[in-house]
Amino acid sequence: MKRMLYGLPALVLALLLGGCAQETAVQETPALLEPVGVKVDTAVVERSDLYTVSAYEGSLVAAAEELYFEIDGRIGNVYVWPGKWVEAGDVLFELDQTDLEERITSLNRQIDYIEANGVYDDAAAEIDIELLQIKLEKLRGEGAGETAIELAELDIEEARQNLRQAQETRALSASSLREELKLISADYGRNQLTAPFSGHVFYLSEIREGTQVQADKTVAYIANPNDMTLVISDYLSENKLARANYYALIGSKRYEIAHEPMTLQEMTSIILSGNSLPTRFRVVGPEEDLSDICAGQYAVVCLESGRIEDALHIPMGALYTAGSERYVYVQTEDGRERRTVRVGATNGLDAQIVEGLAEGEIVYVKE
Repeated sequence: MKRMLYGLPALVLALLLGGCAQETAVQETPALLEPVGVKVDTAVVERSDLYTVSAYEGSLVAAAEELYFEIDGRIGNVYVWPGKWVEAGDVLFELDQTDLEERITSLNRQIDYIEANGVYDDAAAEIDIELLQIKLEKLRGEGAGETAIELAELDIEEARQNLRQAQETRALSASSLREELKLISADYGRNQLTAPFSGHVFYLSEIREGTQVQADKTVAYIANPNDMTLVISDYLSENKLARANYYALIGSKRYEIAHEPMTLQEMTSIILSGNSLPTRFRVVGPEEDLSDICAGQYAVVCLESGRIEDALHIPMGALYTAGSERYVYVQTEDGRERRTVRVGATNGLDAQIVEGLAEGEIVYVKE
């Protein structure tokens, strides 16, 4: 919600109308007559920077981080609930890895079986090849015919080829099982979701023990009390902020803030959802006072704009209007003097005087 610190229009109008009502009386008599019920005070014409301050209400919101598992799985244990304070490293959720453990055990057994039986099968095949080789030598020694010898040689070559194929098939099967075991083992032990920092868990998706969850799907949010953002409901463009000096009032102190622009994706999402665009700031100083602020605290963002340096100015209540003329009453040694002035910029509280007054003079002010 925006508040303008330079006063209410109705009050300003009342003051101006009061000045108009007195203008006729002043023309009739040069003395400044104090109206009944209206207090007249004085102010010194002075120099200082003149600017307009716009105020926007907001609050401090703790930065949140979404929590999710990096693997698919089924919830085994839930250790938190909304609002619970957790310390960095605390286990918040655990996936049930019973199925994963059973699969790892099964894969190891299959690999061991292939390797153990492979050694036995290779030894048996080597013996068969040796027996075929003995048979071949016997045929040659007995002077068997060429056809019988060729057939015996073919049997030996076929046995060797079968051994190679069996070894290759076994190696491929074992390699495939080892690759699966490697992938599963990489997931094993990643079943715990821990707190990245100390803070409050403020959101949990509808999960309980036994719920199936997907990788990268948010299961909870945690608020970081040491990383806060000041949010106002009004949207202030970067161009507007670039032309102004801005700061925040939190509690009884003034804080330095830095604008945090939204991404185009964030803005589009907010607009499509039918909500108004907020403006976010980060509280950056003074560093020694940052420990005094906390999430949920009320804050006011102040924008100083239209700054005129070293402006000669008086309170708006010192100005009177008669048609196009603006004038004031100046305190003199002889009494009071009505003087026409040329007014420059105003901010609702004070008016810049371009001509007609000098620094240090005293003017009368209606209250």
